[in-house]
Amino acid sequence: KLVADLIHTNIVQTYHLGEAHGVFFIAMELIRGVNLEQFAQQHLDKQRVLPKELAVFIVSRVARGLAYAHAKTDKDGKPLGIVHRDVSFKNIMIAFEGDVKLTDFGLSSALARYPSIAQQYQMRSIHYQAPEVVESGVPTAASDIYSVGVVLYEMLTGTLPFTGGTAVAVALKKVKEAPTPPRSINAAVPRTLNDITMRAIEAAPEDRYQSAFGLKSDLEKCLSMIEEYGRIASFPIAEHDVAESLNIPRKTYGREREKAMLERAYDRIARGKSALALISGAAGTGKTTVIRETFQSMMPQGAFFIEGKYDPISREIPYSAIIRALGGLIRQLLTQSPEKLAGWKDRLQEAMGVNGRIIMDVIPEVELIIGEQPEIPELGPVESKNVFDFVFQ
Repeated sequence: KLVADLIHTNIVQTYHLGEAHGVFFIAMELIRGVNLEQFAQQHLDKQRVLPKELAVFIVSRVARGLAYAHAKTDKDGKPLGIVHRDVSFKNIMIAFEGDVKLTDFGLSSALARYPSIAQQYQMRSIHYQAPEVVESGVPTAASDIYSVGVVLYEMLTGTLPFTGGTAVAVALKKVKEAPTPPRSINAAVPRTLNDITMRAIEAAPEDRYQSAFGLKSDLEKCLSMIEEYGRIASFPIAEHDVAESLNIPRKTYGREREKAMLERAYDRIARGKSALALISGAAGTGKTTVIRETFQSMMPQGAFFIEGKYDPISREIPYSAIIRALGGLIRQLLTQSPEKLAGWKDRLQEAMGVNGRIIMDVIPEVELIIGEQPEIPELGPVESKNVFDFVFQ
């Protein structure tokens, strides 16, 4: 119903999201044309470079559609919080008549309704996902703006801001590295357009454009300059960029000493030793944020960061935090290549032997790697606890 109400010239209208005989489907407006991926390939096949003016025009229209969707409210004026989740070359349509339309808002609604498939889908489109989505899996209007920035970057340079052999490698680069400015790759990119692109793909959401409207305004100003002067002159960007809601920065401040201590502990672990760091403090003082911010920016390719927490509602459940952490590890393993996943399957089966069902009962995600396991005979309470403790160790 939400996406069906998105009626805008730069958005492909979704008519229905439903299910029939166990098959999910989306009915939407038919666009006679090609997507941006096909459009770019046509230029490449003809050995033509996409003009920067065309790139600015296309992305400005995408930003128009997003600005409309992000600003949608209900009848009481309350923001609906609509986000696209997957702005990329394949989801931007170029009609034969010249219209630019953003498609697959219906899919974004489907992913919101079925979160179990959302993370896997996001990993498939990892190049366009914002760093915070890579970390938390939660898309926002700010992450849509990042994705639009990546589209503009790719159109201007012919390459992506970050590349890698695996989705995990790309994800780690997004968290740890800064992209090369478009102007350093293509000297023909005007300095102002370079600055607009880099602002859109800032790693921290609070450093990006705070609204799709702000990005749209700057791109349309570039178009006006091209039409009037034949070039993009220098001007202050983001003058019309106003946040549509209060955004709390994700950075931590005044925690340099604590971060340094955690980094020393990590260095010890990286050398093959063990380390334990104990962090205390009242609820809501930023303990979890400091830990995540420190370690997720340091993790090398191939390493894993897992976490678990004894929530008040589950503190009486034995091993609940450890089980949650190991479940997170399994989900990270599932993003690896089939070859590496097969290696993990062999290692897990060797470690668990015939007792895989015991672990699967508390960490169901394990079944996605090792497959279905045979049932085990019923034991008494004491015997069950002893067997579980032995296998879990």
